[in-house]
Amino acid sequence: MQNIVYVAHSRNRDLKRARFSIINLQHFAKEIDHKHRIIIYTDSPSYFTDLDIMVEEMDNITISLWQGDHSSDERVRIMAAKDAFATYHGNMILMQNEIFYLDNPSPLFLELANGSSLMYEDVGPFANMGFKLPETITYKAIEPYNKDAQKSLPAPHANTTLYNMGLIGIHESDRSLLKKVLCYHDALLAYLPDALAASLAFSFVLGSNTLIQEANDWIDEYDKSKKAFDTMIQAFFRENELLPLEVQPTEAWRLAHQFDGSSKFSEKNIMDLVREIIP
Repeated sequence: MQNIVYVAHSRNRDLKRARFSIINLQHFAKEIDHKHRIIIYTDSPSYFTDLDIMVEEMDNITISLWQGDHSSDERVRIMAAKDAFATYHGNMILMQNEIFYLDNPSPLFLELANGSSLMYEDVGPFANMGFKLPETITYKAIEPYNKDAQKSLPAPHANTTLYNMGLIGIHESDRSLLKKVLCYHDALLAYLPDALAASLAFSFVLGSNTLIQEANDWIDEYDKSKKAFDTMIQAFFRENELLPLEVQPTEAWRLAHQFDGSSKFSEKNIMDLVREIIP
């Protein structure tokens, strides 16, 4: 079983991105039936309950606790992944909401089942980011009786291969590595932006303990074109709100697939596409 985990809270655009990605994934439901379970951690459960997925509600107190001292949204994703491993049997695939699926992800499930880890794609050595770390980094650990204690870790080396974390797959037998990822992320927040700290933490810990396979042959992300894609998503939901839910996955996949790789998309192009495929 593969547990495909999304986290969406607070911002309306993130809720819509997550819903679109989930509907897009459901285009492949027949191919991956009985091999996957979709779980979303959210503060807006009613927005997802019609999708036949598992919904884990987060209240404001939980979100604040999971964000930690640095109000880190990436830390919420790590904590949600830890909770999913504690709650559900199986391997875990942690998704960013900006990811869409191009092809049947069954081969990714097979790589994960064989013991590999997954990340979206190799983006080069950490040294290319232009940040320097000390030899030792520290983080705050909560000891018994709620006393904070400073712990130390050897910093990731400059030639650590950095991976994009649009998708992160971890085999069930490696679930304990998430605790180490959390420690590294908390320590790296003193030196790096939140997203880079999380990316380096996952890349370093998984790369040091497992074989990481890239997932970019099956998925893509619209990180560089968020405004354009958000416009498309809004139009998609507006035009589909009265259509049966079972019709939407194929249309979502078609939109995502046509967006993939296009350098000429504009808001006008997207609206034309929506009108073309949705009467």
